[in-house]
Amino acid sequence: SQGGGVYMSGTAVLINCTITGNGVNKTDSLGAGLYRTGNAGVTNAIIWDNCNLTTNVLSNVAETYPTGVGYSCAPELTIGVHNVTQNPLFKAAGAGYGLACIVGDYHLSEGAPCQGAGAVLPGMAAQTDLAGGPRVVASRVDMGCYQTGVRGTVILVY
Repeated sequence: SQGGGVYMSGTAVLINCTITGNGVNKTDSLGAGLYRTGNAGVTNAIIWDNCNLTTNVLSNVAETYPTGVGYSCAPELTIGVHNVTQNPLFKAAGAGYGLACIVGDYHLSEGAPCQGAGAVLPGMAAQTDLAGGPRVVASRVDMGCYQTGVRGTVILVY
């Protein structure tokens, strides 16, 4: 069994998602977070801290077609357009995997490498993040399912 969190094939598309805390249970299973085959596309995703529960080895992304993932974050994403391999710095990472996973706070911390590092796609200005906030803030998009607010100093003039 492959893809403990998400199994993608064909021309499926995954945009602005956070995939974490998933597990697979066979020694030869791959992609506990994401298994991708064919031309399936991934953009603005964070795929972090997923594990093969049998071997106790982190296994975030496995794919049979090594292109088509961009503006995303996972340790394995060393190729592709504007991918990030550093820790995404969640406000409070969860613990455990699969059914034993304790859910964390998957908003990004201030200064996180995934903040403002996503691609602004057509129609995205009218979309919201998982919390219902605007998807695009100050012409920037974060990777993952949550968008952070405006960074920097805000000066109000009355």
